[in-house]
Amino acid sequence: MIALYLDIKETGKTIAPKAHLFAGKAAPGYRMAKLIIQLINTVARKINRDPQVAGQLKVVFLEDYKVSLAEKIIPATDLSEQISTAGTEASGTSNMKFAMNGALTIGTYDGANIEIREAVGIDNFYLFGAVAEEIEESRRLGHHHNFYHQNPAMARVVDTLVSGLFTSDRELFAPLHHMLTEGDHYCHLLDFDSYCQAQQQAMIDFEQPEQWHRRALLNICRMGEFSSDRTIRGYAGIFGVSPAKERTRRAKKGLVDGYQSLLRMSMNVELHTEQGVKIIVPLVRRLDASVVQAFKQQVLEAIDPDTKNVLLDLSHVDFIDSSCLGALVSILKSVNGQGELALCSLNDTIKNLFKLTRMDRIFAIKETRQDALNAFTSL
Repeated sequence: MIALYLDIKETGKTIAPKAHLFAGKAAPGYRMAKLIIQLINTVARKINRDPQVAGQLKVVFLEDYKVSLAEKIIPATDLSEQISTAGTEASGTSNMKFAMNGALTIGTYDGANIEIREAVGIDNFYLFGAVAEEIEESRRLGHHHNFYHQNPAMARVVDTLVSGLFTSDRELFAPLHHMLTEGDHYCHLLDFDSYCQAQQQAMIDFEQPEQWHRRALLNICRMGEFSSDRTIRGYAGIFGVSPAKERTRRAKKGLVDGYQSLLRMSMNVELHTEQGVKIIVPLVRRLDASVVQAFKQQVLEAIDPDTKNVLLDLSHVDFIDSSCLGALVSILKSVNGQGELALCSLNDTIKNLFKLTRMDRIFAIKETRQDALNAFTSL
């Protein structure tokens, strides 16, 4: 990212707009991790305020990373960076989530990255960096000094940490500079050139949207290997077990019953009687497929043998999905055997739905609750 920023500044070239998103947390006592987060935010302030790269390059660190934030970041990502040093097995499962949501991956030959690359195809994965054996060899020989001193472009990027470009406090990020130039356990400098080349290729490919979208779809289609269903079947094969059919049926019934129970709890309905009419008021904004069964069940439960007339007051409802019309007809049929069913307080959208479906010929529809009560009284 810093290398790209310096390149744009020095050459004046333009690139397709690119936003670098960072997110994560540092353990309370992990000083170096906290310093890296501080570096990201410091670099972000510099880049985001530079008019020369405005509209081309943006850097954002998203605080308080958690599942709810991941649910927004992961589907929005075009290129997933899985850059753990080969041999560290530090990839976790986030790389799978990104690929399942259509992000192409730029990553090392490490952990689950290896399996993802095999699954989606080598042409749909930007591989960079040394393999584990090369990492171990580099550590043993201490080649990090050579990489820094023999590669001016790399040294220029590393030296920005202490040059004053991003902060006037040149000592602030000196520990990071020292870590890279006097040890580099994770072999960042060894992988630097390879990473930059992979990034450059990804930028070129991204400007061919038809091909990029095709590859994103292939990522989605080929990631079934990482589904929980496949994983569970695999473990079942290892341990020689098979699904317990009766237990499975009971479990499914339990899930359905539990789901319906939750829907009933969320389908808040107000019930009362006025002038001998049972008035039912759904306290929801939308009556759609997600609540239709719970809605129907609650209304039918409210209609006891002594109920003569029922009024559905829709004053709180802004929208009715067409899937709910069948439920309304079922309710009407259950009432017609002993009394009448009327609807009142429909907004214009719902009225139009009833006209289009000719439901206005089936139901007694009144403007207000009082109009409906008066109509019941005159019967």
